[in-house]
Amino acid sequence: MQPVLIVFLGVQLSGKTTLAQTVSQETGIPFINLDQVRKELFGPVLSGPKDWQNAEKETIENAKTAQGYERLFTIMGNSAKQGKSLIVEMPSLTKKWGLGTREDQLKQIVELSSAKLKIIWCYIANNEESEVKKRSDERLEDIQAAPIRPEDYYMFKARYARCGGRPALEHLAIDTSQPQEVCLAQIRKYLDA
Repeated sequence: MQPVLIVFLGVQLSGKTTLAQTVSQETGIPFINLDQVRKELFGPVLSGPKDWQNAEKETIENAKTAQGYERLFTIMGNSAKQGKSLIVEMPSLTKKWGLGTREDQLKQIVELSSAKLKIIWCYIANNEESEVKKRSDERLEDIQAAPIRPEDYYMFKARYARCGGRPALEHLAIDTSQPQEVCLAQIRKYLDA
C-alpha cells in the first residue's frame, strides 16, 4: 500500500492540531507536530509570543524553530522511505523566520519515496473574533501548550501573510470556523480522492 503524508498547515489557533489528531485517531496513522519536536529538542515551552518582544529572545526562538523544522522533515523523510504513512502538523511550508521555503523539500521527500501527499490548510474565515478568543482561552487553560492570546494570533497571521501563508502546492483549504464534523467530512472526502 502506498504511504501517505498528510500535512496540516495553518497559523496558531487555526484548529490544525485538533483536526490532525482526530484524523490520526480515525485512521490509525501516527501523528507528529512541530511543537512535539521542539519539546523533544529543547524541553517544554515556557513562554508565549508576548515574551519574545526583544531581538535576543526572538533570535533564540527562531533558531529553535529552524532546528525543529529540520528534525521534523528528517522524521517525515525517514517515515516515507520506510513506506510508513504519517500525519504532520506545522504552521507553514513557506518562508518563515528566514527559513526559506519548505515546499521543495517536501516535494523531494515525496518523489524519493513515492509517497502520496495530501496538504490541508486550516484557517478561520473572516477573522471571527469570538472564535479566536474562544480558542485562545482554551489554549491558555492547557498547561501543555504555549499560551497564545488573540493579539498573538493576529500577529502570526500577518507574519505568515507576508511570507505567502497559503501553500503553493495542491491542498484542501478548510475554514475551521465551521462545525468540526463539517471540517472532518471535507477532509475525509479529500483523503479518499
